[in-house]
Amino acid sequence: MVDKEKVKIVRLITGEDILCVVESESSSDFIKISDPFRIVIIPTRVQGETPTVGLNPWSMFSVDKTFNINKDLVLTISTPDKQFIEQYASMLSPIITKPNLILPGL
Repeated sequence: MVDKEKVKIVRLITGEDILCVVESESSSDFIKISDPFRIVIIPTRVQGETPTVGLNPWSMFSVDKTFNINKDLVLTISTPDKQFIEQYASMLSPIITKPNLILPGL
């Protein structure tokens, strides 16, 4: 079960936006995150149409679920939209698992 209060968007100095659970952020020079997904904007081919938002595993080739990120690499930590939180929680549900998710119209 995901603690929805801890679900955040972490923006790194690389420009990546990561949707994840922030386990801790005040104890050291690192923040501890778990179950991170990179937020990907998928442009449309039709002008004026809203782009699609996708979520891909952040560290696709790692078996780890928890990561420590140096705070010097973090620009912001923010609270995502409720719909993002609900989709994220459903992706991590043991009942339904999806490796990638595309949210139309966000």
